[in-house]
Amino acid sequence: MQVYQQALQHVNFLQPESIVAPIIVIVLIVCALIAVNMILLLCAAWIVLYAGLIFLGFGGCRWTSDMAISYYRMVLGVGVALMTMQLIIGIGVQFLQQLVASTSQTLDASQLGILLCATVILAVISHRLPQMVAGMMVGGGHNGAIGGVGMMTLFAAGMTGMSLAGTQW
Repeated sequence: MQVYQQALQHVNFLQPESIVAPIIVIVLIVCALIAVNMILLLCAAWIVLYAGLIFLGFGGCRWTSDMAISYYRMVLGVGVALMTMQLIIGIGVQFLQQLVASTSQTLDASQLGILLCATVILAVISHRLPQMVAGMMVGGGHNGAIGGVGMMTLFAAGMTGMSLAGTQW
């Protein structure tokens, strides 16, 4: 929000060189996607923790003990993914704050482009890396998709929509 507010102070929508306004909105949207990833992982942790307690009862029987073991693996995987996500977000927020502090008072297109690249890189890392680390713990790969729609698919659809909205018919 600090980046968004600082950039909006220096944009004059009546001048043609204020083409950097869409970059500011994209940075805000990408930061919101990072926050959505964190909230999604926190919700998954609570649901797995409490709804999965039922599976612990299956640990008492020899034929169903694999269900309880799978539950323990799942809890371990979600915990490791949450730890990795918090580590990535903590380092990324510090990096973005230092990047904003190093910019001048008048944000130009090159500085906003660097900021956009940094936020997109942080979004991709914070989306893929925790799932990869959790996949190592659980023993299976996870493609990071939610119902078959990954974050990069949503990002590509948004960019396509923005480019279509910018074309004249």
